[in-house]
Amino acid sequence: MFENSKTKRPAQILAGVAVGLQLLIGPALVLAAPGQLSGARQLVAASTPMATSTPVVTITPEAALVRVLAASRLRAGWFAPAFLTQVSVAQVQQVIAALKTQLGLYRKTTAGQDGSYLVSFARGTVQAHIHLDDQGRIDGLLFTNVHFTYLSRSAALAGLKNLPGHVSVLVLANGSPHVAVNADVSLAVGSTFKLAVMAALKQRIAAHQLSWQQQIALKASDKSLPSGILQTKPAGSRYTISEVARYMISISDNTAANMLIRVVGRSAIAPLIPRRDRPLLTTRELFILKAPANHDLAVRFIAASTPSRRLAVLNAVDRRPLPSPRVLNRLLERGPVVPQIEYFFTGRQLCGLMGQVSELPQMSVNSGVAARPDWTHVAYKGGSEAGVINLTTMATSLSGRTYCVSATWNNATNLDEGHFEQIYSSLLHSFH
Repeated sequence: MFENSKTKRPAQILAGVAVGLQLLIGPALVLAAPGQLSGARQLVAASTPMATSTPVVTITPEAALVRVLAASRLRAGWFAPAFLTQVSVAQVQQVIAALKTQLGLYRKTTAGQDGSYLVSFARGTVQAHIHLDDQGRIDGLLFTNVHFTYLSRSAALAGLKNLPGHVSVLVLANGSPHVAVNADVSLAVGSTFKLAVMAALKQRIAAHQLSWQQQIALKASDKSLPSGILQTKPAGSRYTISEVARYMISISDNTAANMLIRVVGRSAIAPLIPRRDRPLLTTRELFILKAPANHDLAVRFIAASTPSRRLAVLNAVDRRPLPSPRVLNRLLERGPVVPQIEYFFTGRQLCGLMGQVSELPQMSVNSGVAARPDWTHVAYKGGSEAGVINLTTMATSLSGRTYCVSATWNNATNLDEGHFEQIYSSLLHSFH
């Protein structure tokens, strides 16, 4: 969750624009911080180096690539055994499905002079590298350089305004409003709430109450559900605050967020968040409250009218176990679950928070949908779950103008996130 459950991927694949679109598959995986999953913009793989010589095969590399992209179901026989020891067919299928979720239906593949292929989808393109063994089986596969087909600024704005449900859009140029659509309407934003945690952390470090190199231990009570990887690590594992902050932002690690909420303190975060979000839920508490088995606590939490009363409910929540991801994901696939329990911010509040933390190095690991060559600096955080998506980017153009572009979409049904990301990326690109 917070990187929608319907696009969940195994930890080693880490892909998704809501946390930064990047796809990497193949043995000897080299993980970039997704980008995350959002998060990271490169996923690399090859059981053997991409060869420059042409092997004798029973199928051409281009035909093998088209087969993978066009097939409704992949076959293990299309891949070399060494490849499959590192990445399963199901994982490859998930990556292809993620590409189609982001970019739309597959259309065609065009060979490039450098041996790569430009793969065209309905809403954009991706560069692909493929290598076959001497029996024509795939032993290396790489997707990178994902690009949306950009719309005009007017078409992007019209597209956002015409989305069903509730939409908020804010563009600030050097801090001054440039575009504002429901910019002061509070909507659910998923993991983008982590900007507030980051801002409070920065304040406590500036006050010399914490330090970036200070080590903190992972506690069992911190562990949450994905996105992220820290939930798989043993309790007692130690990390610097800088490392935990990088996990929280770059791959939207929910367990990392819980660790920092505990260390920074809810009282330090409270002034940075809307009153309706106080006390700030940990992601663990949010998942527990959304679980059907805890409906009684969810009802009590929603009915609680003050932060102190909500905190009393959370004391009971903290004694309940995390729900099964399988059960919760099945529910989320049908649409939003207990939508009243979420993180609610206006676009203006998100740009304000982003302005406080944009220069921190952790904010630039994952550039989201921004094309880095278009900007001298990019800071990004996004979030999504069933019925919720937000993308917030602060970027400085080559001419020196800094823009904050924040857009949120809430609806009572699951969202076409790829369509939203294309519209958002077009709006962002129009200011570069």
